[in-house]
Amino acid sequence: MSNRTLIILAMIVVGLATFILFVERDLLSTEERIDQARKVMTIDADEVERFAWAASDGPITLVRQRVDESETGTGETDMAGMDMAETNTTEPDRWFVDVVDGPPADATVVAGLLGRVLDHEKTRTIEDQPRDQAGLEPPTQSKTIDV
Repeated sequence: MSNRTLIILAMIVVGLATFILFVERDLLSTEERIDQARKVMTIDADEVERFAWAASDGPITLVRQRVDESETGTGETDMAGMDMAETNTTEPDRWFVDVVDGPPADATVVAGLLGRVLDHEKTRTIEDQPRDQAGLEPPTQSKTIDV
């Protein structure tokens, strides 16, 4: 093998490695693409700012208030004399019913509710068929998610 051939092969390898490093690393794997195709929505729960749910018993709207990092330093100290902000830096965002500064909602319950809605998977897809022929009735609930 001559030096010229070796240099050409080395350039091809470097080009391929560069392509993989800068382009392919951000692409989803085959498993991730299949999982994403099964889901009804491909929204991350951290992106949701407002969640509205209308059912027969009335509508409810949940609004997220982001916790700024500057708000975590309260100046309070624990029993060991450490700043509380240093020991609890992962305070979850706050959720309120209807509007920000409305009645507070339980963040754990909201996270569970969003998880159930966002992780819902498709079981089948009906195409080119009217709703009544497919056996579908008018919806009894509607959900609106703002990101």
